[in-house]
Amino acid sequence: MSPGSYGCLYGPAGIGKTLVMAPLATLGLVIAPNAGGSLSIETFYGLRPKEERFPKDLSSAAAMVREGARTHGYIVLDDLSVLVDQCFSGDWNALGAELLDLRTACFDSAQAGAHIWAVCHEQPHRESSGKAVRGGPQLPGQYPEKWSSYCFTVLRMVADAAAAPWPYVAWSRARGDWIAKDRYNIFPDSCPANIAEGLRARGYAIPYPGGLDWAGKVVDGLAGRLAKLPDLGSWRTILRPAAEKMAKQDPRHVRWVLSDALHREMFRRAAVDLEAFFSEPEGAEEL
Repeated sequence: MSPGSYGCLYGPAGIGKTLVMAPLATLGLVIAPNAGGSLSIETFYGLRPKEERFPKDLSSAAAMVREGARTHGYIVLDDLSVLVDQCFSGDWNALGAELLDLRTACFDSAQAGAHIWAVCHEQPHRESSGKAVRGGPQLPGQYPEKWSSYCFTVLRMVADAAAAPWPYVAWSRARGDWIAKDRYNIFPDSCPANIAEGLRARGYAIPYPGGLDWAGKVVDGLAGRLAKLPDLGSWRTILRPAAEKMAKQDPRHVRWVLSDALHREMFRRAAVDLEAFFSEPEGAEEL
């Protein structure tokens, strides 16, 4: 079996990180400190995670990952930063051992074919026991670096008022004191914050959940029409009429389909954009 994906998405609170995970969460298992986080998926997309589980500690979270990798294939560790805080009893050695075991459970499960993504708050660069720790996932001590080292992909989600229609993007390029990377080389820097479409761009067959069985063909068709535009700045000319034709569908599902179509074409163009190779990267002054 070919490996799945193992990633980490981090960013400020309230920026929509859990929403980005909706396509995976609605196919599989969400492991979270409490039930409140997935409420945004239900209200924004009209669907719920296939299953939610709430571990009492990090050891039980690791066991859930190992079991979920076999039974679901899609796992979201939501609010990992909060879960770690809740599980800390004051014993740093125990916390470290449990966190590393959870990391190993995620890595091994991804190698066996599962898709596993952790969602974390962010923290700026700092020192821990005299060692520099770059800004990244909000984890104790030097674990922002230790956790990220095992991930295939680490993305920082940031606000970008110029991005449309959703004003958020993902950094896949490490910037100075911020951790980011992409071993797949499919998430261009400042790319759409759309994990599922990024994975599809690599060739993973990420299906749509029940209730959205019709979406795949529609997204394919719209992305094909967007591909004919010389400039994606005019994407509204394609997607607005399409939205009108889908007026009988749940508008939350229509929004999902339209964004996937646009992001699919954006990922495709980024993959073949030789000009980007020669361009100055965004945020170069921060490097």
